[in-house]
Formats: sequence, C-alpha cells, structure tokens
Amino acid sequence: MTKIISFIGQKGGSGKSTIAVHFAMEALLSQEGCQVAIIDMDPQGSVLEWSRMRKDANPVVVSATAKTLEQTLKQAQEEGFDYVVVDTPGRQDTTLIELVSAMSDLILLPLRPSLFDVRAVAGTITLLNAKACKMRFLLSQTPARGNQVADAEAYCARAHSEVAITRSKIGYRTAFQKAMIDGQGVQEVGRDGKKGQLEIAGLFEEILDLLGN
Repeated sequence: MTKIISFIGQKGGSGKSTIAVHFAMEALLSQEGCQVAIIDMDPQGSVLEWSRMRKDANPVVVSATAKTLEQTLKQAQEEGFDYVVVDTPGRQDTTLIELVSAMSDLILLPLRPSLFDVRAVAGTITLLNAKACKMRFLLSQTPARGNQVADAEAYCARAHSEVAITRSKIGYRTAFQKAMIDGQGVQEVGRDGKKGQLEIAGLFEEILDLLGN
C-alpha cells in the first residue's frame, strides 16, 4: 500500500524541501526495489529543478496543484509506488492544507528552533487538528550547541501538547545544500555527508515505525 508523507511549513528557511528530497532518497536507497515519488507543489519548483540536475529517473518527481493532486496521488497508487512524498508551498493556504491532510498518512512539520517559527505554526496546527491528522513536529536547521532545541521543544509541548515531536533532529549542515546543487542526496556524497546521512536515516526509521511498517 502506498504511504503518503507530506511536508508542511509556512515559514521559509526550515529546510522543508531539502528534507523532503532526502527523506525520499533514503526510502529509495535503503529499501531494494522501492518505488518513490516526490510531488512538488511549490510554484518555485525547487524539487523539480533538483530532479533535472540529477538526470536520473529515480526518485520520480512530478508537479501538482490543488486541482491535480488527487489525480496525481491516485495514479501513484495505481502504479504501485511504495512512498509518495508531498512537498507543499511555504505559505498559508487553508484549502491546500485541508486537501493534503485528507490524503496523507503522516504530516511532518519542519521547524527551526526559534520563537518566530514555533509561533507561526499555530494556525496550521488548529486546522490539522480539526482534520484529526497524524502529524509530528520535526526540528530542523538545529545548531550544534546552545539551548535553542530544548527551548523549542518545551514551547511546542506547552503550546501544542497534542502534537508530538520527532526524536530525530536535522542539523544545519552545508552537506545537504552541496548535495542538492549537484542533483544528489547526502547519501551519495561519501564521507562529507556522513552526519546528514545518519540524521536522515534515523528520521526515516522513526517514520516507518509511526506508519507501522
């Protein structure tokens, strides 16, 4: 059965598209024969551009809008894709969020550990709770030192106790951006991407557990 994992975030800089791409790459590379698709719903088309630079048919990357998403997901299911990763636009769009939430098995909400970011997600959480979605906060762009991560976790726990935070954290690593520029994932760049590889692998395993795989 096709699993649909969607990434939603209203503030730029969280690394949403980068994480979505690397999550899809982990599924593709860690499970032999796995069929993975990414749906790029962002008008900027960053994931589509990454795919063009990659010059590889896998993972499959297609674009979709609110009008075409349902048909695109139906086609992916009919073609037997194991995972579909949906990268949504970085803006508040109530209609789109409702649509994506209705079709997703899990929603990940990447957040930088800053007060502005964790506060900005309140409206989205309210909307998603109304849809009774399975979702998780994912702290991203995390610094190597300091109390920002602990402070963000504490704030989220107080303000949105109904939404758990993933154990996995994605750090601020230039290896992610360098890999993307070359149409790759950190899984493919060797030692320079090792720390990023481990973070993405940990996230993927955690999500598999959440999805019951």
